[in-house]
Amino acid sequence: MKQKNKTSAVSLIVIFIIIAIITAITIIYQRNNKTVFNTGKVSGNTAGNLYNKGIFCEYNDKIYFSNSYDQGDLYVMNSDGTNIKKLYKDTVSYINAAGKYIYYARNNLNEDTIHAIFRENLFGVYRINIDGSKVLSLSNETCGAVSLGNNKIFYQHYEAETALTLNSVSIDGTQNTNLLKDAVNPANIVDGIMYYNNVTDNFNLCAMNIETGNINVIYTGSCWNPIYDNNYIYFMDIENDYSLARLNLSTLEKESLNTGRVDTYNLYGDYIFYQANDKTTPRLCKMNKNGTNTETIIDGNFSNINVTSQYVYFNQYGNEVPIYKVSTTGDINVTRFDEAAEAVENK
Repeated sequence: MKQKNKTSAVSLIVIFIIIAIITAITIIYQRNNKTVFNTGKVSGNTAGNLYNKGIFCEYNDKIYFSNSYDQGDLYVMNSDGTNIKKLYKDTVSYINAAGKYIYYARNNLNEDTIHAIFRENLFGVYRINIDGSKVLSLSNETCGAVSLGNNKIFYQHYEAETALTLNSVSIDGTQNTNLLKDAVNPANIVDGIMYYNNVTDNFNLCAMNIETGNINVIYTGSCWNPIYDNNYIYFMDIENDYSLARLNLSTLEKESLNTGRVDTYNLYGDYIFYQANDKTTPRLCKMNKNGTNTETIIDGNFSNINVTSQYVYFNQYGNEVPIYKVSTTGDINVTRFDEAAEAVENK
């Protein structure tokens, strides 16, 4: 009888130990896989970069970028362009970074990854840990521009029947919502407000509270790709052949910046960087934000102007390589970003 009681006691102890181990493993798993939400008002990249495909994103002294020398895979480097390394094999654009995560649009439709059609989604909105681990699909839909605002990802959702519409999804992959039936670009999110041009009603400038969804028209004029900066909204003025202008949000007075027609532009610090659309002398330019002191950076047609704290990165229109760079300040000296190519060769 005593032996039987002893055996039962040992069995109970073993059961308790197993339960304890399972509980500990479950807690550790849940803790490691629990979404860490952002606090306060957060944006994931600059509007100017996102209007230019968001292929560079600077966060906490690191630059996360789409390396076009390596099929657009996700790379990371220091802000000065040193210590380049591959972070994850995925063709990325519209890169956003904040808190624990990087967010991006996936487009894996190339020869090296087409075989993945039978084992994973080729398109969608994805989240990855800042160290390159644990990829999570937030949406496997075909999408356009992607932008982080607080704890939601705002993205252009595509369907053949409706074309582009504006959707949002929580950063944990829940609460996927259609916000607008229009192809609104969500690139410009500042302090919880999305500034955008209406695409169906005269291209007016609108402001959406991303938490409440309330929308106000703040300027009745034909705007394109608005960027908020220091109480001004910069934009391409459709009424004036897509030349650059800015709107003082306090007075609602528009000021022309006299650039002539512009294909694309970006802002950083005291400067505007833009591609001048000129039939005879197209060129990439730089000027002060008030429209003064225009300088030519390089002659030719260029696109994907992405700005970081130390360099402006860009490529020739229609060619993803080579990538060029020029310092954001000081004398103009355009060089090739060959370090990105060398990082592929040395991986």
